Amino acid sequence: TNDIFEISFDRALAKKMGEWDDGVQRKQDASWDDDVKLMEDAICQDGIASHVSEMYSPPRITSMASKLGLIPGMALDLTTVDEDDGKPWDFNDAAKRRKAKRLITKRRALLLVVSPMCAAFSQLQNMNFARMSEEDVQRVKEYGLKHLEFCMELCRIQVDQGLYFLHEHPAGASSWKEECVKQVLELPKVERVVGNMCAFGML
Repeated sequence: TNDIFEISFDRALAKKMGEWDDGVQRKQDASWDDDVKLMEDAICQDGIASHVSEMYSPPRITSMASKLGLIPGMALDLTTVDEDDGKPWDFNDAAKRRKAKRLITKRRALLLVVSPMCAAFSQLQNMNFARMSEEDVQRVKEYGLKHLEFCMELCRIQVDQGLYFLHEHPAGASSWKEECVKQVLELPKVERVVGNMCAFGML
């Protein structure tokens, strides 16, 4: 048996469906703004100054936060300047490290992103170590470890305040085997996740 179907254009139905589609889009747009506003209210009540701050990075994530309507926090990096003295945030300077810890504690961010230099721990650097003197190798490792340990201190500050952190380093870096990192990984609710850089257009 052959079935015959008639397809006709119902203007009233088309108008109704169009209004519904427009309403869904408006609801989606409003939902993002409403959710951001609710989050702002919640973090302000908890004394949190911003949604995100970043260390060892120029304003990348904080800049994107602004575009998304979020509250950007600090971006402390060698390429940014301390407003108090006009000098870069050079964390080789112990005074700058101490000040940064005070600011992280005082100007609380919901999420702190730390991206310390990884040269001392990279697989490529391991190849270079074979051509370097023991003294030079030790100097490079101590330099990298100083900044890595500092970042782990900042991550602990976030945990102690009931806030969040993201430590960014290559998955194959030897830094994950350093004791300071392993201790942070053992903290409650701390997890290690591998992200594919290709998926985010970072290659």
